[in-house]
Amino acid sequence: EVFVAAVDLETKRMTSAALDGRELDPRDAMVLVFFHTIFAGHVKLHAMANWGVNHMLIEDSVLQRCAVTTTAYNFFGHTRFPAYARAWYRLGVSAHDFSRIDQVIDHGVKAGVRAHSETRQLMRHSDLCNFVVKIRKQFMRAFEKHEERMLGIDMEALFVGTVLHSLDHQHFEWNIEDPLWLVPVCPDFAALAEFGRFVHAGFLKDIWTVPFPRKYRETTHPFFAEVYRRAARINKRLADQMDICIIK
Repeated sequence: EVFVAAVDLETKRMTSAALDGRELDPRDAMVLVFFHTIFAGHVKLHAMANWGVNHMLIEDSVLQRCAVTTTAYNFFGHTRFPAYARAWYRLGVSAHDFSRIDQVIDHGVKAGVRAHSETRQLMRHSDLCNFVVKIRKQFMRAFEKHEERMLGIDMEALFVGTVLHSLDHQHFEWNIEDPLWLVPVCPDFAALAEFGRFVHAGFLKDIWTVPFPRKYRETTHPFFAEVYRRAARINKRLADQMDICIIK
């Protein structure tokens, strides 16, 4: 099935959407975009983040803690999440059984990441795109400067698992302010909408009980602190949202 949405870059509004040529109501399109993003797109960031950590860096407590936290959250997300979904259904909390959501996750990961250099064309239209393109170069420079501390850590994977992952989460929250916005017109998308509401309500916002600095702006670690200083000069609002590990 092919989903196509047209967006006016000047007004930043979707003008049309269709699934296999069938015109969609904007509310249905929003459900499809949100579900695909969280369970077929976002999960690729989690998967790649596994190469951006090194649990054996015992001489650097911050990087080691980041490694343990990222790995634990990835385990919860892929291995344990289907069990949570099964429990919700059995307890009557959800109307649909989402216990095979791991199949959607695996499908999304196996699809890989296509070449996307043309997204640079969106820089003048999108604060997010402009920020990501610019901070990636600054991130690479900072990583190379502190490379002796980053043994066994893949630079691109660390960028994806921290900068991109946290900004993706934050934009889920900013773009869909209320989970009750995810109400489809077509009943075919009811299950996708319900699961989207569950994820929005329970897994998007920062966990306030985290007992250690988890934002780039909060830590004194030389690498993360330098990246934040560079990022804040580009766009402080976005720089303030960057996490140093997968923590939600």
